[in-house]
Amino acid sequence: MKKLLFLALSFGLLISCSKDDNNGIPPVDPKDKPATVLEVKNLKVADYENYRDKKEKVRLHGEIAEVTHGRSYFKFSDGTLVQIFSHKFKELPKEVSDKLKVVGQELTVVGTFTDFKAKDGSIVKEIIYESEADLTFGATPNVQPTPPAPAVVELEAARATVSDFQDGKAVKIHGNITVQGSKAYFKFSDDTLIQIFAHKNILKTLSKEQKDNLKVNGKEVTVKGKFGTYQGTKQITYESASDLTFN
Repeated sequence: MKKLLFLALSFGLLISCSKDDNNGIPPVDPKDKPATVLEVKNLKVADYENYRDKKEKVRLHGEIAEVTHGRSYFKFSDGTLVQIFSHKFKELPKEVSDKLKVVGQELTVVGTFTDFKAKDGSIVKEIIYESEADLTFGATPNVQPTPPAPAVVELEAARATVSDFQDGKAVKIHGNITVQGSKAYFKFSDDTLIQIFAHKNILKTLSKEQKDNLKVNGKEVTVKGKFGTYQGTKQITYESASDLTFN
């Protein structure tokens, strides 16, 4: 009887141990692991691919290297650009979103590396964060204020002279067109010729009427632009079709 009782107890103990083994510590979910600390300046594309493939959360520290079309990027030591991205970007406070657009801003981002396939088929490398809490800002660079736009000097071609011309000077000239060859000019009172010039990409935006008017000798026009010199030719360069006003 004692032997049977001993065998029953031993069997029960074995079952209990086996059950404990089966209910042991579960495998660690990568999402539950503490984020791996990384420095942007020490990383290369191979590091990105490694952590991307493991889907491992990282704590990435560095400075914003580029801001293009409102998108911010870290730059790795080999030149690899990694976009700082969140699906909840629009929910960020303005102060935070503004800092994300400052080149040189020190920043730590907690997130995961993920590839995004753009419409053109290219792959954008990203670190995706979930909320404002995943962003920690450090030192902010001194941003120099944008200098005020230069004052525009208004000139009458019939009264202006070569002494009014200065490279880079913002001007608005009113006068009559002098056509020489296929080019339009203003003629100053001392016979100085100023070519009315625009780059090809701007010329393509002009209406047919504007293009035709520029070919009319004596046509009255006001041109807003900047003085410059190209291969010895004095020019006023305008930047858009709206810089031309014909009378």
